[in-house]
Amino acid sequence: MYNNGTCTALPKKILKWTGNCIRTSNMADELLWRVQRLFFLNGDQDLSSFLLVDLGMVKFPDYTCNICHHIFKERNDLLEYKEAIRVAQLMDESLDNDNMEMVSRCADLSENRVCSMPTEEDSNLAESPPSFYSCFSSTWVYSKVLTLGVSVYERERR
Repeated sequence: MYNNGTCTALPKKILKWTGNCIRTSNMADELLWRVQRLFFLNGDQDLSSFLLVDLGMVKFPDYTCNICHHIFKERNDLLEYKEAIRVAQLMDESLDNDNMEMVSRCADLSENRVCSMPTEEDSNLAESPPSFYSCFSSTWVYSKVLTLGVSVYERERR
C-alpha cells in the first residue's frame, strides 16, 4: 500500500471514517475559542464536556445561577484581556521556537503595560468582584508573562 513512503489508500480511508471535513478560518477559530473561554471560565476545558451535556449524555443537577458580578466591567476590559492573551501566546510560541529576542520583547511589553495600568485604590470592596475573577484581567495575564520571563532570565543567568 505504500508507494515511495506515501500511502495512497490512507486519505480515502480517513475521509470514509470521518465524513466531510471543513477548515475554519483563523477568525472563526479565535471567536470559538473566546466563546469557549467565556463559557467555561477557563482556557483548558474542551468542547467535549459541553457537547456531552448538550446531547444529554451527561446530566448535572439543576441549580439556580445568581449573577451578581460581571467578569468584565466594560468592553475595553475584554479587549485589553484579549490583547494580553495574545502576548502570552506569542511568549509561549517564542519559547517553543527558542526565540529569546521575542521573549524579551514580550516581557518588556508586559512590564510596560502593567506599569501604565491605573490602580484601583478607590474601588469599594462591596463593588469589587470576587478574587477568582482576577485571572480574567489583563494585569493578571501580563504578570504571568513577566513571571515566565523572569524564570527564563534566571535560567540564562541574566
